[in-house]
Amino acid sequence: MRRASAKVMSVRVARVSVALCFGCFWYTLVTWKRVGYVSQAHDDTPLLLPLTRRQSEISRVLQNEFQLESAKLSQPLQLSASKKPPEPSTAPLTNIGNTQYSVHVGIGTPPQYLEVLIDTGSSDLWMAPKKFRVAASSTLRYPVNPMDQQRMINYGQGQVAGDLFFDDVVVGNARIEEQSFLTITHETKSMSLVKTDGVLGLGPPALSNSGETVLQNLQEQRNISTFALLLCDNIDGSTLVLGMPPADWYIPRTLVYTPAVTGQWWAIDGALVVGGVEIEQGPFLLDSGTSFLSATRDNYYELVKQILPPNALDSCSVNPTTLRVICPCSFKDGMKSIAVRVGTQGTFDIPKDLFFAPTTGEDRCVLEVQPIANGSPLILGDTFLKGVVAMFDSNGPDGPRIRLAKRGSKAPACSDGLDWRRKVLLFCICCLSAWLVVELAFYLHERFCPHRCQWLQEFGQKSQTQIQEPMLPTSNADSGARS
Repeated sequence: MRRASAKVMSVRVARVSVALCFGCFWYTLVTWKRVGYVSQAHDDTPLLLPLTRRQSEISRVLQNEFQLESAKLSQPLQLSASKKPPEPSTAPLTNIGNTQYSVHVGIGTPPQYLEVLIDTGSSDLWMAPKKFRVAASSTLRYPVNPMDQQRMINYGQGQVAGDLFFDDVVVGNARIEEQSFLTITHETKSMSLVKTDGVLGLGPPALSNSGETVLQNLQEQRNISTFALLLCDNIDGSTLVLGMPPADWYIPRTLVYTPAVTGQWWAIDGALVVGGVEIEQGPFLLDSGTSFLSATRDNYYELVKQILPPNALDSCSVNPTTLRVICPCSFKDGMKSIAVRVGTQGTFDIPKDLFFAPTTGEDRCVLEVQPIANGSPLILGDTFLKGVVAMFDSNGPDGPRIRLAKRGSKAPACSDGLDWRRKVLLFCICCLSAWLVVELAFYLHERFCPHRCQWLQEFGQKSQTQIQEPMLPTSNADSGARS
């Protein structure tokens, strides 16, 4: 009886083990395209990199250089005079924006893959403390002049400083040799808001504080002078394209060419149109590091008033920290249409999904318009970029230019992604279905194999005899006690 029970138990364990392995394999296949893969490309095709969307409840810190004069730094940096490689700091960088888009890049030899924020409003590549191991790279190089090693980067609401290095960088499958970057050693308190491992600036060279930018080296070493962003409001589907995106990703008749007007920023001339009325003219900055539409403090509430239904502000409140307007979500239906007119060539509507519901479950939504310092141009952040295909060309016929177009039917679809609850549920479904398949296979085996699978039966009998328990002799005393 014990041998029979052990046999039944071993068969059950074997079935469950096979089902579990099969379920894990099936789950991997199902979720493969949701993993951060990079499409392989030849030299004449664009590189496609998936972007990860991050969320927080804090407004974006990295704004633009126009805010530097009005930004008051409460904690000025004191740079060390050390010329040696920096010791890793324990100060982590957390979130810098309400919505962030990040990508993985490899640094050093062998590559150390880190998650960096994509920011078209800055031009430097830098890594947070303890993220990049300097001693682990065989191709790392120091500046020729040790006095040039320490660099500082100014942002609208803070500063970061660190040591300058040069090393190979891999973006997608494009390798850049001797790319300059910083490993951060000091930061002001307001900059302790970066949730990724660092920042990859894709702005013009004029904004660089660390030498030649990633865009410059991509053009010089890989002949790639254009990149494109396709951003989604959901977790999955956002894409960074190094090179021109496929033509069927956008609608050709909506394609607009416009020069980058400031020379320092990815900026365009245009007008903001609300309800068919032009209320503000450019230049407008295109900044993937800014989550919302941003207007100066003097014009902020007037813009909000123009967007919302009449007398809606009486039912809204203002966040005392961020100064953002919070209104009933039902106001979304009465909002006026909002569009950006690019020169005289084309108009791009901004979807009415400018509201997003908070996680508290209350019927209160935040208007995706944020105030910035006076004197700054209006910023078209992710709220605008999510509705277009934005192509940035640093080597246009007459200088840097920007191309905008409406999305085509073949553009990557935005999906909701999988949170941990969905992943657990999907894994359970895969294991359950795999168990059913394994049970069906065993049933079919027992049903048909007595006549067709003689060799398998002999193998099973041989294995069964090997695991039988030995028959130990019993003593007479034991026999007597049992009797």
